[in-house]
Amino acid sequence: MRSDIRSILEAGGRIRVLVLDPTDDALIDVADRRISQSLGHGRLRQRILTTLDELTSLKSRTSGRLEIRVSSRISSAGFNCLDVSSKRGLICVQHYEYRPPGEASPVFTMEPKDAPWYGHFADEAERLWEDGAPWPLSPADRPESDPPPAVTSR
Repeated sequence: MRSDIRSILEAGGRIRVLVLDPTDDALIDVADRRISQSLGHGRLRQRILTTLDELTSLKSRTSGRLEIRVSSRISSAGFNCLDVSSKRGLICVQHYEYRPPGEASPVFTMEPKDAPWYGHFADEAERLWEDGAPWPLSPADRPESDPPPAVTSR
């Protein structure tokens, strides 16, 4: 997949990637609990940060348009959307089921002829994108950390 992304970018293509916000501790904890086999404390965050580092590096080395955003919401599905506005468009949807015994399923694809569901999922993916924050996060977009506990003297 990395070589496909690189090829698309080197050909001047546009790719948008949305991942969970690794700076949001509560979000990452909930997401990790939803995976059938928890990765353990900090592993999911590290995987996301590694992905973001690789994408950022790729963005700087290619001429294409790679846009990276992070989400503060856990989606009910993952979306791979290809040329959605064209008649050759394709959407692959992976439903994220609760505590699956294996790989989350179902996974299905749709084409524009699969209206109205094609438009439904295209719109949902776009709403998720629009609500995401560009990466790297600006100080204003970073989640506020919990304030330190109050210290009282006796």
